[in-house]
Amino acid sequence: MSFSKPIIRLLLFVVLVAALPSMILAQNLDKKISLTLSDVTLRQALDEISKNSGLLFSYNPQQIPLNEKVSVNCKNKPVRNVLDGLFKPFGITYSIVEKQIVLKGGTKKANNTIEKEELKYTISGHVTDSLSGEVLIGTAVYINGTTTGAITNTYGFYSLSLTPGKYELVFSFMGFNKKIVPVELKKNEQLSVS
Repeated sequence: MSFSKPIIRLLLFVVLVAALPSMILAQNLDKKISLTLSDVTLRQALDEISKNSGLLFSYNPQQIPLNEKVSVNCKNKPVRNVLDGLFKPFGITYSIVEKQIVLKGGTKKANNTIEKEELKYTISGHVTDSLSGEVLIGTAVYINGTTTGAITNTYGFYSLSLTPGKYELVFSFMGFNKKIVPVELKKNEQLSVS
């Protein structure tokens, strides 16, 4: 299939115009700033960086530790380097979306420790009929007494994300008796449930 030259030129023009905002924002990340802030909140630091660089930040306040105290001391450094240094202790990542810098994460505390309630491990398995070996698609697998659960996929696999501890896994499939299997999920341990 061949396109005429005017159509190709028009497509090239549209692609370049669409990419222009991202290129401009990327250049803003390379802009050099000088900033001295001592014992201010992360929110205040972001406001100052925004004033000095012209960048706009977008984030979910529940994911970003905005009230944590930070210090910034940089002289003639690219904004990208300042942001990387500022966000690293908090586990915050960022990406460029349209004309904004979107912040994600914030799973770490300032002292680089992960909050205990966030430590989760995966328990997974494969559900089949013990007599025929046939995969049981759509089997409900849940933790007894909770709303935490999963449904097996088309291959009979399931996966649950849980904190370490003792649980009763319940397997329920129409036409079969429920099966309850006690399990203990430990840190860094593989677990096979039959």
